Amino acid sequence: MNLDRPCSDILTEAWQRYAFANDAGPYLLIPQAILQPRDEQEVQAILAASKIKRIPVCFRAGGTSLSGQSVTDGWLVDIGRHWRSIEPVDAGQSVRVQPGAIGGLVNAHLKSFGRKIGPDPSSINSAMIGGMLSNNSSGMCCGVVHNAYHTLESIRFILPDGSLWDTSRADEASRFRTEKPHLCTELTAIRQAILDDPELLDKIRLKYQQKNTVGYSLNAFVDYQEPLDILSHLLIGAEGTLAFISQAVLKTLPDLPEKATALGFFADAHSACDIIPELIGIQADAVEFMDRASLESIRNLEGTPAELPLRLSEHEKLMGLLFEFQAADKDALAHKLENFRTRCQPHLKPLSPIAFTQNKKEQANLWKLRKGMYPAVAAMRARGEAAILEDITFPLPRLADAILALQEMFRKHQYANGIIFGHAKDGNLHFVISQPMASPQDTDKYARLIDDMVDLVVHRFDGALKAEHGTGRNMAPFVQTEWGTHAVELMRRLKNAVDPDGLLNPDVILTTKPKLHLENIKDLPIVEDVVDKCVECGACEPRCPSRDFTLSPRQRIVLRRARQRLIAQGRTELAKQLDIDYEFAGKQSCATDGLCALDCPVAINTGDLIKQLRKETNTPGSKKIASQLASSFGLAERAVGASLMLGRTASSIMGAKAMQGLTKGLSSVFSGFPQWHQGLEGQNESIDKSLLSKLDECDLVYWPTCMSRMMHGTSAALVCVADRAGVALHIPKDAIGRCCGQAFSSKGFPDSALAKQSELIDAMWLWSDRGARPIVMDLGSCTAFITQGLADLDPVRREQLQKIKILDSSVFAESLLPKLTLKRRKGIVAIHSVCSNQK
Repeated sequence: MNLDRPCSDILTEAWQRYAFANDAGPYLLIPQAILQPRDEQEVQAILAASKIKRIPVCFRAGGTSLSGQSVTDGWLVDIGRHWRSIEPVDAGQSVRVQPGAIGGLVNAHLKSFGRKIGPDPSSINSAMIGGMLSNNSSGMCCGVVHNAYHTLESIRFILPDGSLWDTSRADEASRFRTEKPHLCTELTAIRQAILDDPELLDKIRLKYQQKNTVGYSLNAFVDYQEPLDILSHLLIGAEGTLAFISQAVLKTLPDLPEKATALGFFADAHSACDIIPELIGIQADAVEFMDRASLESIRNLEGTPAELPLRLSEHEKLMGLLFEFQAADKDALAHKLENFRTRCQPHLKPLSPIAFTQNKKEQANLWKLRKGMYPAVAAMRARGEAAILEDITFPLPRLADAILALQEMFRKHQYANGIIFGHAKDGNLHFVISQPMASPQDTDKYARLIDDMVDLVVHRFDGALKAEHGTGRNMAPFVQTEWGTHAVELMRRLKNAVDPDGLLNPDVILTTKPKLHLENIKDLPIVEDVVDKCVECGACEPRCPSRDFTLSPRQRIVLRRARQRLIAQGRTELAKQLDIDYEFAGKQSCATDGLCALDCPVAINTGDLIKQLRKETNTPGSKKIASQLASSFGLAERAVGASLMLGRTASSIMGAKAMQGLTKGLSSVFSGFPQWHQGLEGQNESIDKSLLSKLDECDLVYWPTCMSRMMHGTSAALVCVADRAGVALHIPKDAIGRCCGQAFSSKGFPDSALAKQSELIDAMWLWSDRGARPIVMDLGSCTAFITQGLADLDPVRREQLQKIKILDSSVFAESLLPKLTLKRRKGIVAIHSVCSNQK
């Protein structure tokens, strides 16, 4: 084994280490290297090398953890890169998943079976299975019963000594007892110690009736007797401190199609919370709480209930409850609603009658408002401030008093922007505050808040310091405060038995450092205004085309902040090196498509940052070239089109492989010589001009975009299909040389982009007869750019553009369907929805 290269993919450059350093939590450590293993053998090699070199190992999947459990200054093992397998089992009754599979994609695979996984965290579209298991994720509807722990069917894992175990095998428990006698003995002894301590046993049973992710899952010792069963369930919520989970099989739940949702307003906390036990009793699937400050944060969002501003003006202590009932069919849903009316409604004290909606669009909007609270506060915070999200649990009978106590805590520590919301059915509250974290005074203020929060949660209300976000570094110093000395001693025995070298995620869950939660706190230096609101949550990453190639949107922002920190520390040479590496990894490889903004909680379009940076670094010479290219675009277009036709002809004669070999050889001799790619293969198909109409006789004007004019094929197909549908198209003679400007805009040449956009609008105004004729475009990204890019246009062209009806080819094709006789063909067709269509 090569100790320096225990796996095939290792990233050690400074820009890579800084890019991967950050997760969604409040802490920052710079890893020594990022390792991206491809299989279990490479993970075993990493663990062996770690032991020999005494380098700590931290496994990370999606990087959406919030308590500091997926950052390290040792080896960061990135599981999100390769471990993405998803396999529904037994018609979706369960699902076999690897740790790099995104939760939302797992549900997408299960959708055709009408099933879903139990955990439903709000980050499910970016969180990965590895983190969801390691944090014992739950969510809004999941509760305790359907969390990761309770829906685990089997698990495959590697212990720190490199041994591989799979609980789906019938004889695995016997093999475990035979090959791991010392570990089995210790696990059994810890179990017996718990059973012999009635006070601790009662505490475990009580604490796991509600959400709790503080410390190790001690309920495994109570729920199971077999050592392997105990250990496999201890891995759930262990935050990567005991083993590497390489695969799991999860039991799934019905994805109930019928839903009824309502948002009710109440005068105070008690009138809102007192009804929650009744809602649980009639099996409400979700009960979400919102305090006045959180309701205030969404009052101006689209779709906010009309009565909210009035209620906010009338009630100083206003509270809200969003609740939802789900059922397999309409009759079952009607039965649940009837239960609500007869058993709950007489005891309710809402400010206005509760009105349920079964309209899916309205339901989606209500949930969007609930999920928009954290983003709303994050977006309003000052530049440079961190948005801190805490996660706590209270006993349900005392929930209202706990809410009032939290609000008083905010006032005491001068957090005027603090909001409280959460999963009321589980007594699980989240609160969000924002503050700078750059100075010792900032850290002291945060420390005083955390000390008071710990006292309030543990001593005053007997709650849990972490409900679903995991212990991490954030609550590690307070595990003993919550659990007591004996329980923590048993946790340490567990850790020492499984990981005697202490190299798996040290200081996470268990620590000897009383101030660990105040160490390595991440500041957010001000960089560019367009991205300063970023909370580094990672929601943007799954949509990014370049995330597996160079960097994700989060990483592009993280590196800008890292550069600023280095400059502030006087480490200018390293900052300069980051700038050099960022040129391609950050700037040139970004598609600037803006998809990242769709899932970003604060709607950041990292592509706008990259365009801004490209503009700032474009030289006067490059700007001149861009301007000349824009003014002679028709000539350049003809040259590219001719080159492609020549290349296709040569490839058809020589063969594709020979063509690729020839151009590769030429590029090695002549720097910049273009290489032929099989994706350029195709026919030099021309438009049948006999199918076109004159301008004054056409139904629509068709403007082929520059890509289709140069690449050929698409235009001919569109004209042919339109003719078969009896739709007359006209292609203007002066279409050549026109460009929407997107190519120039994306490369940071806004002046050239505006010039080409304006030129095209002038032509379209004439082609369309001042907006009388629709215009068809055949590339979605160009359609979106020309129709949405109004901001920089002069008033006259802006008005003209708004009067022209522009159809994208996908919309046009849909309009042709009723006029066509389709001859269905067998086979599978892959459809790529371009970025602009997704937006």
